[in-house]
Amino acid sequence: MRAFPNELAPTRVPIIIPEDKVAEVVDFWVAWLGLTGWTHQITFVTMKEFGSTSQQGAAGFDLALQHFSIGILDPSEATPDQSYDMEETIVHELLHVVTAPWLDASPQFESRDGTLYQLCVEQPVERLSKVLTALGRAHPSHPLKKKRAPRKKARRK
Repeated sequence: MRAFPNELAPTRVPIIIPEDKVAEVVDFWVAWLGLTGWTHQITFVTMKEFGSTSQQGAAGFDLALQHFSIGILDPSEATPDQSYDMEETIVHELLHVVTAPWLDASPQFESRDGTLYQLCVEQPVERLSKVLTALGRAHPSHPLKKKRAPRKKARRK
């Protein structure tokens, strides 16, 4: 028996959400992570706009207004060597929004490039996003899960 499901293993094939399902997937995760009272905006961002060939997402937020915006890598720029999973990136960025209040209250995280930030924020968020994405995909209400036709009740005679 494996310690973790296969979904947690790194992939080399980009996992892309169909464009017409992105909003539905975001809404699923917004509800799961308790951000339903927040307004939000999701945009596709190119590597050039990120200023990096390795960045896959970014989150911005306003705690007072309860608004967040997430930029995710444009699917047309995803390559197999990036292990890009669009849904996992969405979950990762949403977790940054969820953890925003304690980051705001901690001056030691002012620098997003420091080792402390990497150890205390990025690494746990990365691990949690992998686990949550696997759990969410297994949930019957997941928007990309194929819906089964309702079973007919057997008639009793």
